Amino acid sequence: MSYIGKIPATQGKDAGPALKLDDISSGFNGLTTVFDLEVDGTAVDPHINNISVYLSGVYQIPASSYSLSGSQIVFTAAPSSSLDFHGAILGATRIISPDNNSVEPASLTSDTKTTISGSYEGGGSTKISGSSTSTGSFGHIYVGGNITASGTVRADSFESVTGGTGISFTDDLNITGNITASGEISSSVGNFTTVDIDGGSITGITDLAVADGGTGASTFTDGGVLLGSGTSAITAMSALGDSEMIVGDGSTDPVAESGATLRTSIGVGTTDDVKFANITGSTVSASSAEFTSDLTVSGNITGSNNISASGDLSATGNLDIDGTSNLASDLYVGGNITGSNNISASGDLTSNDITASGDFLVKGDANVAEYIYHQGDNDTFLRLAPNLVNLSAGGKSAIKYEASAGKIIINNTNEDVDFHVMAEDNSELLATDAANNRLGINTTTPTKALPLQVT
Repeated sequence: MSYIGKIPATQGKDAGPALKLDDISSGFNGLTTVFDLEVDGTAVDPHINNISVYLSGVYQIPASSYSLSGSQIVFTAAPSSSLDFHGAILGATRIISPDNNSVEPASLTSDTKTTISGSYEGGGSTKISGSSTSTGSFGHIYVGGNITASGTVRADSFESVTGGTGISFTDDLNITGNITASGEISSSVGNFTTVDIDGGSITGITDLAVADGGTGASTFTDGGVLLGSGTSAITAMSALGDSEMIVGDGSTDPVAESGATLRTSIGVGTTDDVKFANITGSTVSASSAEFTSDLTVSGNITGSNNISASGDLSATGNLDIDGTSNLASDLYVGGNITGSNNISASGDLTSNDITASGDFLVKGDANVAEYIYHQGDNDTFLRLAPNLVNLSAGGKSAIKYEASAGKIIINNTNEDVDFHVMAEDNSELLATDAANNRLGINTTTPTKALPLQVT
């Protein structure tokens, strides 16, 4: 049997009786941790301070590698089937502890080097050599310094203990499984096939390249519009000012424009020919508007100032104008023209009907198709026909002149209407009695067909 440290004394103060525990290695399977302690088939109940336990020649530290519960031993890690067991209950024999730095690799057997279990604590630079396929295992390896391995270091988990701040690898770290950490993972370079981040946030990364899915920049102008630049870093425009819009030219970066520059860029400048299919709105206002073709309005056109047109201005409905309407050309109205004030035209004013509650003043010629009616009194009118003028009131023709007949007719409709010619002094010079077919001179009551009264 191999020992760590000095060989136990068989004589003197360090010698004493000991009871060998029955072998329990037949129950080692890598799963079971609790075993019964017996000596020659009889259960024993040793104390933690007077028991010695070895697995394949490696001393097991009490309270760390195992604990006692009555007549049972409880291992911290289940021993594998490849391990041997040796145990003893000590009497007056004292456990020999080797001196510091007294155990050399040559003092360990080959089996001890390749089959190690339990816990191992080391400091400084620790080297472990042997078979990379060793069937032995450690419950934990506590290293205060570095772990250097020429082969592969395998572990279910790595953690920083005893106040450490992290685990550092100065060389490549290749992991075929998952990396799980409750703290930070830092590396100057890391290559990952897939990174799955289920929550939290990523911090500390600046200027992530566009090719890697980033923006290529760490900060942008507040309120600025982002502009792509191919694989180069994304840039940000300045925050847009009041009434500014972004305008592009199809090749270079877009710019912010406003006012006349913006209107020119979008095709509504002062020299542009702007065309709209329809203009719809409850109110349309403009300091001036020019229409080179017809303007059709289904509702009313209301202007507080002048409305002028170099061409025709026509309306199928009412045309209400509170101010003055100056037309350089003809005004054609299919309906009525109604004005609360004067309607004046220096040119022709043509309409089917013209109705005015105020004066109707024509400074030039007024062309009437045939009739001029008294408003609300359709049987009082002035009729104008080719070479004919007829003045009627109450449906009775008072005066009619027809050039083809060559005469002026008074009482053309043959009504009981008398004809009177007044003098300057309000006396009647001539009077007719239409009912009796009489004519009087200087009398209003002629008694005969043509009585003469001489004064």
